[in-house]
Amino acid sequence: MSLGLVSVLLILFVVIGAIATKRVEICLFLACLIGAIVLYGTHALSELGGIFVEALENNAWVMLIVLLLGGFIALLQSSNGHLGFSKIVDKICDTERKTLLMTFLMGVVIFIEELLNAMTIGACMKTHYDKKKIPRETLAYLLDATGGPICVMIPISGWGVCLMSMFVQEDAFLSLGSNHIKSYLSAAPFCFYPIATLIIVFLFCMGIMPKLGGMKKAYKRVEDTGMVYSEKSKKYNQTISENVVDGKIIDFIIPVGVLIALTVITGDLITAVIGVQITLKRNASSATAERLFHF
Repeated sequence: MSLGLVSVLLILFVVIGAIATKRVEICLFLACLIGAIVLYGTHALSELGGIFVEALENNAWVMLIVLLLGGFIALLQSSNGHLGFSKIVDKICDTERKTLLMTFLMGVVIFIEELLNAMTIGACMKTHYDKKKIPRETLAYLLDATGGPICVMIPISGWGVCLMSMFVQEDAFLSLGSNHIKSYLSAAPFCFYPIATLIIVFLFCMGIMPKLGGMKKAYKRVEDTGMVYSEKSKKYNQTISENVVDGKIIDFIIPVGVLIALTVITGDLITAVIGVQITLKRNASSATAERLFHF
């Protein structure tokens, strides 16, 4: 059996197994183990261990970004900036359509990093979605289907840089422009999947795209029970109380604006996140700031 066919079968195993068991990490590990056995035989475990160590070394930047962005969101929430933004949203978004469109527009504006996009907008909009009795599945869908495609199509985002580093190995890509960024921008119109995804999301927000499958069931659940999330995800969710501490919109706009500006100016997301956390530390509660900055 050719290694190419083995690769295809392992991918099918991961996809089908993840859908059937809802345990993606276990299916991925088993696929890696099977692949290592096929390639290295009795030395599979030692070789696989070496591959894991190399992968961790090469992805230390990603792990650091996740850690820093988690701290940024915790400080943003502790400073109550997201609540200040939610107050503005409550005044502007008086209908479901306006709420969905606001989420879509924020996903476009916060284009620096997909994870930052999801965490920031999720923290700000979750309260409003609960008040409007919009399923949290809707918020999750908009965050995922907006953040990823936008980040892919903008060169200075983490995804853009990652893809550019792969494309530069192709002569056809370099021939599109005088430098890497111009080449990437020339190739962007051919990113059919991200473009199609954004169009579908916009049509969904406008009420043109019908609710299908799980989304239709989620709206039916809210209509019948008032629950904005399902029983299966109850342990991952909590109902947002309307009796929350007051917040100021400026405590949201400044840190997010500084983060975007520093990323564009320095070209380094890590530097930007560290810089904005120093700004946020002054507004966050002392307990939260102490936990996050006392390494």
